[in-house]
Amino acid sequence: MLRLTSEEFLLRMRRAIRIEPTPVAIVSAVPAGPTVSLDAYRDELAARRIELVGKPGIWLDQSPTGAGKSHADLEAFRLAERSLSIQPTHENCDEVVKACRNAGIDAAAYPGRFSSGKKQNCWNADADAAESLGLSVVRSVCHATCDHRRDCLERGYLGQVALANKARVAVATHARAIHSGLADLVDDRDYVSLHEDAMDVLMPQQTIPAAMLESARFVLDRVLNDPAWLDRFGTALTVDTDCETVVVDERRTEQRNARYEFIRHLADVVDGLLHAANDATKVAEIPAGKTLPEPTGLQAVLFLICRELGIHFGGKPVWPLLLYTATGEFFREGVLIHADHRIADSNEPGTDRENDRADAPESSTAERDGDPVGCFG
Repeated sequence: MLRLTSEEFLLRMRRAIRIEPTPVAIVSAVPAGPTVSLDAYRDELAARRIELVGKPGIWLDQSPTGAGKSHADLEAFRLAERSLSIQPTHENCDEVVKACRNAGIDAAAYPGRFSSGKKQNCWNADADAAESLGLSVVRSVCHATCDHRRDCLERGYLGQVALANKARVAVATHARAIHSGLADLVDDRDYVSLHEDAMDVLMPQQTIPAAMLESARFVLDRVLNDPAWLDRFGTALTVDTDCETVVVDERRTEQRNARYEFIRHLADVVDGLLHAANDATKVAEIPAGKTLPEPTGLQAVLFLICRELGIHFGGKPVWPLLLYTATGEFFREGVLIHADHRIADSNEPGTDRENDRADAPESSTAERDGDPVGCFG
């Protein structure tokens, strides 16, 4: 037989009694509009999207989750000749591609690059090393001398990238937009939709120890002063069709000269950033200064010299910071110096650490003796 104390009995009775809650009035700071059906709301979203196709500018949509933003995108994709959708993850990208194809719209996603596993689509051992330096894999190691180029074009990374480039609707991750540069992705696209965390894509930020900028300066000095490397920038000679006459290849000579001049310019950029970092006492904006277009083959040179010297940057996007500054692809740069002088970042460049796979965003920050230097693009 179960025996209960009077307190236990009353407690059980309370649990058994249904208690009607006191009515509570909920006041919203945002005045609610007239109630509309979800279908009508989605139709209105789609109409607004269609109005924006081909119109320059940044438009913010603060519709709640599930309101139908992806559905509205589809309607804009139908109207636009070429569109771009930027999503947080590859899984989100796959969903957009599937939805587009189900709607009869040509779409393809930019791939991730996998050097192993079931999804492997890259077989060049140098690709991971180039990526860890923050260099573009396509520009630094995916050249005609790659032993796997044919397979890559047919069924690998290069072929998948080409497919996305050609698609009426290209779909990319936030990481690709940051790494490759948003300007390159949106080129020739008359409708772009960026989903979630827009500020991280539009104005990415990174932290780089200033010692790594000094290491980059050392690399550039080696290229500009080592006779073995200077020979690479000399006149390009070739043998004429008669196999006897040596002639100057004007095109290759121009490319070599352009690479040499750009590397000199890049060295000046490093000096300017280090000077700004050393002199700044508060947040300061850096003027763009002189800019040059990046010449063909430049990143291949940077990769080869870094490999020869055993230089790495611990996954920090040092080269992207310098290249975007040198070419003027930054909208602006800022330097932020902390007042406290802490011990320098121990993750310094060298040959005795494993490199993390770099996200390599298009803007970066540097740190000297614990003082962060911020660059915003």
